[in-house]
Amino acid sequence: FPVTILKGKQQAEKEIPTSNRDREIQKALTIFGLEQPFDAVRLKRRNFKLVKMVHPDQFPNATALEKEKLGQQFQELQSAYELLNQMIS
Repeated sequence: FPVTILKGKQQAEKEIPTSNRDREIQKALTIFGLEQPFDAVRLKRRNFKLVKMVHPDQFPNATALEKEKLGQQFQELQSAYELLNQMIS
C-alpha cells in the first residue's frame, strides 16, 4: 500500500508493509528478485532457476550440514513460491 509522505512542497511515495502478510509478500518478492506486477511465467522461470541452485539432490557430495542448510533454503523458496503463486491465482 503506497503511503504519501509530505516534505514541504515535495511528495514522495514509499511502500510500507502494513501487515505481517505484506511483509511476507515483500520478502518473497525479494527472494525471487521480482517486483509487482509480475506474471506466472516469470515466477515459474525464476523458481526453476533457484530450485536448481539450492535443491539438496543437486549436490550429492555435500556434507550433512550443507545438505541441511540447502534443505532449509529450499523450504523457504517453496514457501515464497506458494505465497506468490496464490496471489496470481
